[in-house]
Amino acid sequence: MSFSQYLSQEVLNYIFDKSATLDTQPTIHVALSTADPGDTGASISEPVGDNYARVATTSADWNVATDASPSILDNANPITFGEVDPAGDWGLCTHFGLFDALTSGNYLGGSTLGDPKQPTAGDTPRFAAGALDVSLT
Repeated sequence: MSFSQYLSQEVLNYIFDKSATLDTQPTIHVALSTADPGDTGASISEPVGDNYARVATTSADWNVATDASPSILDNANPITFGEVDPAGDWGLCTHFGLFDALTSGNYLGGSTLGDPKQPTAGDTPRFAAGALDVSLT
């Protein structure tokens, strides 16, 4: 996963004490996308309707970053989306993105899904524990 331009800037400003924006940890919301969100998230194409919504996570939902090189942090718990509405279809989801809000908000980063999925009626899409890897590289 690559960090977005926004998050890279915020981290640098925080490290060098140039911004108070990161003084409180944001709630991380996981999104699905049918297109590559790009570096800014401007190209994200989230499913619309059919009971789709980003999933809010807490710090307990993520493991501590490893001390390996590169350091990797992954999800400690499953991340489960709502059930797709009857006769619904979210399209072929090829990417995921992380945001600091349930809707709109700042794009933090994202990546390609190793196994794209097309959630359809009755499916309950989820990422198993350990399935989402986050790193700074």
